[in-house]
Parts: sequence; C-alpha cells; structure tokens
Amino acid sequence: EAKKTAFNRILELSIEEVKNLKKKLEQFSNFPKEEFILLNQSYVSSLSDYQSYYELVRQQVNKNISLNELVDLAQKLQNWRETNYHKQINKITNFILIIQNQSILQVTENRLRKISRDSKAIKSLLKITKWNEADALLEEAGGFVKKARKINEDAQDLFLDQEVKQSDSKIESLIKESTENITKAYQNFINLGELVNNNPRF
Repeated sequence: EAKKTAFNRILELSIEEVKNLKKKLEQFSNFPKEEFILLNQSYVSSLSDYQSYYELVRQQVNKNISLNELVDLAQKLQNWRETNYHKQINKITNFILIIQNQSILQVTENRLRKISRDSKAIKSLLKITKWNEADALLEEAGGFVKKARKINEDAQDLFLDQEVKQSDSKIESLIKESTENITKAYQNFINLGELVNNNPRF
C-alpha cells in the first residue's frame, strides 16, 4: 500500500505537469512561423495522449495487483519516460520558452516605438543639456531590442533545424540572453523617465 501511495503521487505530479504544459500551449495565438502553428497543435495532441496514458497506468496501479506486478509497471513507466517522454517534454518546454520570449519581445518593441514616437514631447520636458543623454538611452534601448530579436530568431532556427542535434541547453541559453537584453531595454526606459523627472526643463 505504501508503494501504491508513492506511485500514485508520482502519477499525480506527472499528470499535473502535462496539464500545465498543455494549458500554456493552448493559450498561444501568435506564432512567428507557420511551422510553429503545426508544432503547437502536435504538442497539444501529444500531451493529451500522455495524460490519457498516465490515467490508464493509475487505474492499473489501483487494481488488486501483486507487488511484483506493481514493480514491473513502475519499471515500464520509467523506461517509457526515459526513452520517449523526457525528450519530447524538453522539446515542448523549449518551444514554450521561445514563444513566450517572442511575446514579451513584441510588447517591448511596441513600447520602444511609442517612446521613439513621443521622443520630441519627452525632450520638451527635459533640460536641453540632457537631450543627448536621452537620445543615447533611447538608441541603446533600440540596440538591446534588436539584439534580443536576432537571438530569438536564432533560437527559432535552431529549434526547427531537424538536421542539427540541437542542445536543449543551447536554446535555453539563447532565450536567457534574449531576455537579458529585453531587461536592459526596459532599464533604459526607466532611466529615461527618471532623467526627465530629475531634470525638468521648467
């Protein structure tokens, strides 16, 4: 009974993991390339199959089975997770990282465009001696955003390139770097606001 309880706990956590990933995928509506639309549909389908499989295993666990049968069932599940499940889940996780990063990037690009469009109005509130500093902050922010976009596109290409034995850690590293550049851009937006607040023209 103790082993059944432990096994059920593992299955509950696994089912919860699958549900959470599926929920994230189902929330996506904006994809960078058509291939990502098809991949998203495929991953949602795979996760539905995984959930059904875990549910079936749980039904077997809770039947009146012997200890040897329970151990055999656990071994089969472990083998499946190691040879199939983990590899696919890593792909899905990287897919989610790329799409989420792209979504944040689009928001940042929109923010940059708005600030750039209002730059004259912003500078009208600022001491003339600080105009060059404001321009530099905005230009640097644009560079950070441009770099973040390029890195995200590199991650997309790496993910889609089936000929390359892509490293999960490589994609994660790229997305981390892209996110860091987005963060730097926002820091410049904040610094620009503080520059205006601390150096009012009037």
